Amino acid sequence: MKFVFQLAAIIFWLMFLQDCDTYYVPYLVIGICGCLSCYKNSREHREFRKGKEYVAVTGISIIFSLSTVVANFYFTELLIRDKSDLGRGYGMFFIVMVLLGGFFAFFHIFICQMEHIKNFCWREEQHKWKAKNLFLFSVLIISGIDLSVMIAGFYPGVINGDGLNSIQQILSGDYSNHHPFYYTMTIRVFIESGMKWFHDLNAAIALYSMFQIIFMAACFSYIIVTLYQMKIPVKVILACWLWYVIMPFHMLYSFTMWKDIMFGGFVAIFVVSVFRIYKKVGNSVRSDQVFLVIGSVGTCLFRSNGWFVYLLSLLFFVVLFGEDPNRKKMKFLFLAVTILTFILKYPVLEYFNVSQPDTIEYLSVPAQQIARVVRDCDDIREEHRELLNNIVDVERIPETYVWNISDPIKYLVRERGNQGYLVEHKSEFLLLYIEMGMSHLDKYLEAWIDLTKGYWNGGYPYWIWLTEIEENNLGIQQTIFSDNLNGIVQDYAGIYAESPVLRLFLCIGFHVWMIFVMAVICLIRKDKDSLFVMIPFIGIVISLLLFTPVSSEFRYAYAVFCCIPFLLAAPFYQEKF
Repeated sequence: MKFVFQLAAIIFWLMFLQDCDTYYVPYLVIGICGCLSCYKNSREHREFRKGKEYVAVTGISIIFSLSTVVANFYFTELLIRDKSDLGRGYGMFFIVMVLLGGFFAFFHIFICQMEHIKNFCWREEQHKWKAKNLFLFSVLIISGIDLSVMIAGFYPGVINGDGLNSIQQILSGDYSNHHPFYYTMTIRVFIESGMKWFHDLNAAIALYSMFQIIFMAACFSYIIVTLYQMKIPVKVILACWLWYVIMPFHMLYSFTMWKDIMFGGFVAIFVVSVFRIYKKVGNSVRSDQVFLVIGSVGTCLFRSNGWFVYLLSLLFFVVLFGEDPNRKKMKFLFLAVTILTFILKYPVLEYFNVSQPDTIEYLSVPAQQIARVVRDCDDIREEHRELLNNIVDVERIPETYVWNISDPIKYLVRERGNQGYLVEHKSEFLLLYIEMGMSHLDKYLEAWIDLTKGYWNGGYPYWIWLTEIEENNLGIQQTIFSDNLNGIVQDYAGIYAESPVLRLFLCIGFHVWMIFVMAVICLIRKDKDSLFVMIPFIGIVISLLLFTPVSSEFRYAYAVFCCIPFLLAAPFYQEKF
């Protein structure tokens, strides 16, 4: 009877989520697996046991269940809106059942696979190819496909406002770190070389697109070669390789001028090189150390949240390996990169008069929370209203606020042009933020959930990729040499966006769930080395929860999609000494 109740709760959970605004397929996959696991556990009489691994499984199951309910708070709010005792009791019973259903779904999947998780390792296969040859072959195929698509169907690449802004900085010589300065300098190398050689801006941009295509192909091939040298089965390696070849976002992003693309590649180099060194994969430790430095520096400099991610990784490195004398050289490398990137990010940029992003750029979440209170509540204290009026037109906040993106509120602040007042009176604004939050905690939570839930819950509809060049006055325009190829690629990408099943590969939250699951598996297996390579991605998620300006921006989480095949494979590798 106990398992029948748990199975019923899982089905109830699936029924509840069917009417929510999240993509349903991630829930459906977990729900079906949960039902099958519950049935199997009942047949084999598997139950909860004591032990640290079961505590970890219980914890992540609770978090998972809470996340699905909290993310859909609009729907749960409807259940308890009836103020009568009967209506409120029914609503609370409904929510408790949904919480239990989500918990049982996740918990039973883990319990069903517990012994497999604890004991499974990849069966070792001897491979005949040399690693160098495999790397070159992989780079050639991936970049060859993407180069052909770009040149024939999307020449000179795909550029939106961010890319155009970087190009304008290069042409004007007036630089800002709003889009990372060193990313802009990378573009500059190819723009200036292309203009010198071809005397055509479009050809110069195509030169950069070619570089990015080859760079990303090399990053992905580094992962494939690592899996190959881990001697895991060829079928698994081929499946991972196909992930980089056939997924439309990898193809379209390879020639899209966004900082997030190269950042994803650098993160991949960083985590894979760390894993190779820790697990003694291959026999080129010095080369891996060089790659570690390259990946680390790129991670720190090619996105504004990259340094946060790296410092969090450094903190966990100290916690996990603080007493390990074999990690001395690693400690030196981590420390050297931290000092180097700090110098490059601050003293060097200050010396060259490169302006930093404005203050409001870092305050997306607090700005949305305050705006939510102003929009929904009519009890704003007069002194709070007066203080806010110094930096933003408070009367226009209700009509400007958009629940899933902070840009409208940030632009409203910039219109007032008085962010210096915010900096000069930061203590007063901090006190305002705290006081307003204490009296309107529910609105703060609602605003935070709406602005971040795309990164920790299932998947949400939002534009994912671009296929054109944004209109501009620089003379940059797209040339399509093959309408057929352009149409085929766009139709192919559209299938993933429209198909309920294939859409699963685009769901940010679902892939983030997988990373947290793999982290728990590392804890269960007591594998600190593999746990560490999960930390940068957890850091990316945390940074988005604190600073994201958009609720479900695929490119912000692109680093996760660059490495997910490797992260799923890494914990099951048993190093050979």
